Amino acid sequence: MKQKHFYFDKKRMVIKLVVLLVLIVLFIGFWFFTRPDNCGSDESCFNSHFIKCSKAKADLVNKDSNNFNFEIKGSFDNNCIVEATLISMPESRPVDIRKALEEKSMTCSIPKDINIQIAQIENINDYCTGQLKEASLQITIEKMYSIIVQNIGPLASEFKDVLKN
Repeated sequence: MKQKHFYFDKKRMVIKLVVLLVLIVLFIGFWFFTRPDNCGSDESCFNSHFIKCSKAKADLVNKDSNNFNFEIKGSFDNNCIVEATLISMPESRPVDIRKALEEKSMTCSIPKDINIQIAQIENINDYCTGQLKEASLQITIEKMYSIIVQNIGPLASEFKDVLKN
């Protein structure tokens, strides 16, 4: 009778081991097939993924020498979802602006029919939401405000002169 009990325990152990192995294989397969391709700093690799809206990530430097991490998350409706994180800015930029923008990110929902490289999209912020966009808009507003305040005196004088004539 004890041998029969040993046989059932061994069978259960084998079943548990097989189930565990199947779960591990499924987990590894899921992880392997859902992770984005790493394009590194290869802009053409990233752009080819962007045009197809297939998952990829890259560290790219834009025309202003800002270092961005881009990751294509996938599709939603007829848009390609891309997350952009500003990693670093040149040391020549003011410290307060670097502190306000670095390490911030935004999520962009870009229409798939745009059919151009991500770096060529004009006004990409129009497609984005998030801390990076909000911080850059805040900086723009503050700059505009300071320009207006600096020029309000001369403008007021000019308006007075125009009104007098």
